[in-house]
Amino acid sequence: MDVDLLLSYIPYFETIDPDVVCKWGGGNNREDDVFTMPYAIYDEKLYEFIKDAHDSGVMVNDYINELNRLIPDRQTVDIQEVVKTADFYTLQVIFTKCIRVDRFNEGSLGESVLSEFVLAMLKRFQALNSNDNRE
Repeated sequence: MDVDLLLSYIPYFETIDPDVVCKWGGGNNREDDVFTMPYAIYDEKLYEFIKDAHDSGVMVNDYINELNRLIPDRQTVDIQEVVKTADFYTLQVIFTKCIRVDRFNEGSLGESVLSEFVLAMLKRFQALNSNDNRE
């Protein structure tokens, strides 16, 4: 597991320009009168982060079931507050959901970046990693 790879993105997320995080393409009629669905176009560095998140070994395959098991009331709690005290594995599960949900909810990762949720998770990983509190 390469958490340090993900932590190397902290400066990027601390200084990211909100105007370049996510732009939108599509959502219009083409010349052949076919409507194209809108889609998120992320900053190139964010695409690199997504790839590195998948390659890092941090992501949890069964994240949906694990999220339900670890945070059964997740629909009613402030997940950003949960992150502040999450153990390493719970953080992995939350992080995985944040990255993967974008496949089904276009642009959600961009919103998580803009709200500094991704940065908060990386800083929590950093704190747990420095204390070697992996469970």
